[in-house]
Amino acid sequence: EWCSAAEGQRWAKIMRQVEELRAGVTAEEVEQTIEVLREAKVPVSSKVWKLKEPTPATLRCLRCGHEWQEDYSMEKAQNEERMCAKCRSNSVRVLI
Repeated sequence: EWCSAAEGQRWAKIMRQVEELRAGVTAEEVEQTIEVLREAKVPVSSKVWKLKEPTPATLRCLRCGHEWQEDYSMEKAQNEERMCAKCRSNSVRVLI
């Protein structure tokens, strides 16, 4: 349920209800939840690590849709702005 803090009394009522719920949670329940969430995590290999070294990649302009191939690396991305050669937009994303 969404509520703006500007709604005053309604906001206060919701916050009291949330605080009552939080106060009712035991430390054991918190630990159990942490364990369940830890087991539910599936390790995935990060696609970003592939880009640490210069890697052939496709870049796409989100403004005009133009796609092109380029050697891409994280270092290059930190030091220079990506720009579409067709429309000069900087709304460019790397497609992995």
